[in-house]
Amino acid sequence: MAVASWGTHQVAVLAAEQLATVGSDVAQDPALVSTRGALLLIAAIVAAQMGDGRIASQHLATAQKLTEGLRVDGNHAWTAFGPTNVRAHALATAVVLGDPNRAIRIGEAIDPDAFAPGLVGRRCQVHLDTAWGLTQRHKDSEAVIHLLLAERTGPQVVKYNATARSLVDELLRRGSRSRTPGLRQLAERVGVGRQ
Repeated sequence: MAVASWGTHQVAVLAAEQLATVGSDVAQDPALVSTRGALLLIAAIVAAQMGDGRIASQHLATAQKLTEGLRVDGNHAWTAFGPTNVRAHALATAVVLGDPNRAIRIGEAIDPDAFAPGLVGRRCQVHLDTAWGLTQRHKDSEAVIHLLLAERTGPQVVKYNATARSLVDELLRRGSRSRTPGLRQLAERVGVGRQ
């Protein structure tokens, strides 16, 4: 995984600002609005990785305002930018900043099916990030439900995603196997916990 840097943050912010200066007719183009929004979401994640939740929140708020012009979730310019993606990035920043309560609150309010068709990874990530928050708060049964929903959406994501595998392993080590229906079978399917 690449290490976040303020240089990366600055590039994303400058590019987003440059797109904001385009003429008003062009600025309403869904592809340009989506590209600008996606750059702001990248900047938000990088700011969170650098430990600055305040700046991350500012970028998320600006991105949220951009969604008002789009009104719907889409995949213009292959960005997946829209209201649901902004909320998913707010969830991701909560995870990066280590705030499980916020992650749970945001994650449980997102409808992953609102993403544009074909965005399986995004749908799965919402469930995985929500499962992370629930695991941190020892809400193991609820965490397993989100892991199973992620698996149902994209089995390959759960099987090969390091975070998903780590969550399953943590739940197993805590002894949740016997009291959490579906965890043992999930662990077997993703190859975690084999002796």
